[in-house]
Amino acid sequence: MHEPAIAAELIELAQKEIAQAGHPHAAVTTITIRVGALRGVVDESLRLAFDVLKLNTPLANAEFTIEHSPVQGSCRHCGANFEPTEPIFLCASCGSVDLEIRQGNELDLMSITIATE
Repeated sequence: MHEPAIAAELIELAQKEIAQAGHPHAAVTTITIRVGALRGVVDESLRLAFDVLKLNTPLANAEFTIEHSPVQGSCRHCGANFEPTEPIFLCASCGSVDLEIRQGNELDLMSITIATE
């Protein structure tokens, strides 16, 4: 269960971002992240950890949005693009296992919105 560590890192990163923007004590109203399917993150566990850890921070009342990113890639052998629906990474066109994963491993802080004063 790595969701509490992810939540703590997101909160720390958001606080650094608002401090660098010159608003270290501004209230964060929304925070949006993108999580790739390969990350194995459980949304409800991440939300729970975030809700607990955000208390007594500028993110205490922030709305937390999680966007999902599916696995996408291409076959290095035949060039076919793929988006697997199961954890089997074989090219559907030629059966090759020589694949390039282009999307699905993200864990990105997409946006932070702060309350205007």
